[in-house]
Formats: sequence, C-alpha cells, structure tokens
Amino acid sequence: MHTHKLLLIHFLLLVVIATIHFVALEFYLYWVFPWLDILMHLLGGVWVSLISLWIFFESGYIKLPRTLPNTVYVAVVSIIFVAISWEIFELAASVPIEANFALDTTVDLIMDAIGAFIGWFYFKHVFLKNE
Repeated sequence: MHTHKLLLIHFLLLVVIATIHFVALEFYLYWVFPWLDILMHLLGGVWVSLISLWIFFESGYIKLPRTLPNTVYVAVVSIIFVAISWEIFELAASVPIEANFALDTTVDLIMDAIGAFIGWFYFKHVFLKNE
C-alpha cells in the first residue's frame, strides 16, 4: 500500500511542478518573481529524492537493503547527479546567463539539496519508521 501512496505523491508533485512551470512561462513569472526559481528547485529536489528512493527501495526493480545509510546515500547521490546535470543542461541549452551566475547556481544547488532532504525525511518517517 505504501508503494501506491508514494506513487500518488510523485504524480501529484509532478502535476504541481508542471502547472507552476507552464503558468510561470506563459506569464513570465520567473522574471517577475525571481524567488519562483528557488521554489521550483526545492520541489524538484523533493521529487528527485522521492523517485530515486522509490526506484531503489520500493519498486522491486533494484534489491537494495532498506537501511538508513542506504537511503541517505541514494538520496544524496541522486540529487547531486540530477542537480549538476540540470545546471549543465541549462548552460548547453543557452539559457540566458545572469550577471550573478555563480550565486544563482549555488542557490539552485542548495535548494535542490534541501528539497532532497525533505523528500528523504518524508521517506524515512513513512517507510523506515519500523526498521
């Protein structure tokens, strides 16, 4: 039952992220509200963490022991890989580089990490509470 609950959370989180993103693009909200990018990185971090934890521990595709150190490792490695890949993608896609590029990228990576921690924390309390 928990696996289905986690998949529902993934789906709802993706709907929220996609809705905010498409509305933000349509109405130029990323430029009007610079903090919106921060929120999106936070939500993206939560999603990456949860989907990675689901794949490794709940899906049955990978048989990894569900231990606290393993869940931390999966969440950390997943968010590092995805967050850095995303920043490289933005450079490769010629997303306009702001004057404060280093600060913006640093804040993006920090928010991704905080989001991943939130996702891991939820997973820990729902799926590891008896282990």
